[in-house]
Amino acid sequence: MPFISSRRFWTKVSRASAVVLLAVLLAGAFVYLQKTKPAGATDGANVAPVSPGGSGSASIVTGQTGQLVQPTAPKDSGSALPPLKPVNAKVPAKTDAAKADAGKAAAAKVTPPPQPGKAYVPPAPSAPIANADKVILDAKARLDAGDFVGVRALLNDGICNEQFKGVAADQARALQANANNQLLFTPTPVANDPYTQMAKIENSGSLRAIARQHAVSWELICRINNTTDRRIRVGQQLKTPFGPFHAVVWKQAYRMDLFLGGLPGEPGALYVTSLPVGLGKDDSTPTGLWTVVPGGKMKNPAWTNPRSGEHYEGYDPKNPLGGYWIALKGEEGNAVGKTSYGIHGTIEPDSIGKQASMGCVRLKVEDVQLVYDMMSDGKSRVLVRE
Repeated sequence: MPFISSRRFWTKVSRASAVVLLAVLLAGAFVYLQKTKPAGATDGANVAPVSPGGSGSASIVTGQTGQLVQPTAPKDSGSALPPLKPVNAKVPAKTDAAKADAGKAAAAKVTPPPQPGKAYVPPAPSAPIANADKVILDAKARLDAGDFVGVRALLNDGICNEQFKGVAADQARALQANANNQLLFTPTPVANDPYTQMAKIENSGSLRAIARQHAVSWELICRINNTTDRRIRVGQQLKTPFGPFHAVVWKQAYRMDLFLGGLPGEPGALYVTSLPVGLGKDDSTPTGLWTVVPGGKMKNPAWTNPRSGEHYEGYDPKNPLGGYWIALKGEEGNAVGKTSYGIHGTIEPDSIGKQASMGCVRLKVEDVQLVYDMMSDGKSRVLVRE
């Protein structure tokens, strides 16, 4: 007991306690510093500064060795920064499914339409097909056998290049139009038809998005698939052509020929079908190239006679436009600068095949409904020839 109560003993205890306390404090400080160290930083490394918010600039932050973190474009900057490719990054190999999808997309691709502003060049004169009768018989045999794509292969070039003459030309157009009724205007898919594909409805906006991507109207997609925009459901597959559609009006024959993919003489042009038309009185329908005016397609439009001032409401059964109007703008030839012309229906079916309008192209009611669905705003072209 005398030893414990001595001053020397307590002095030693105090010194030992101080040393232990100091060691504990140092260990605690070390642990705290390790926990508060910036993530990804190493001793002696420089961390790139981050741009202040709202400064209008973006900085690149260094991450793992050899990689860059994509900066974010400032809000409302009006542009997006291009993606940064990681250094020495490996491009993942395509799976078999991805390769198959890419192959299908390439096979379905159709020659794109001519660039805007490029003048139309009609096909060069071609010699008539010497064995036209045999070609027609072969095409009929293929049509009867259900080889609709084969009918096209035999006839399309001859039709587009005007190599069939007289009765043979009429027969060729009729045979190919019958084939196209199955290939283009039924919902049944055809695997080897490069002018259509099956498109899937992913959401409520898919129908119109698909129509825009294919340069056709959503109404045409509904017509082809025997449905309406209200009956379409998510997950549904819809047969869709690669547009746009175009037309050639032959004044002497009072005939409209419809084409897909281009006008005759352009790569990928496909003859579709023919319809009878009525034209302007006193030869007042100008020849030349026209385009469908953006926003110029109207159903049941009101109309005022420019000569008499008489006005007709859209649903008036006496309205001469017959329920449909497709406005045209003149681009080339005698059509240049003309904007008051169009394609429309008629309440006078006897005027089809005659010169009876004020210069516009008239169609029967059932025919103008089809053409209205086929024409695309700002993309479809109409060539009027003698």
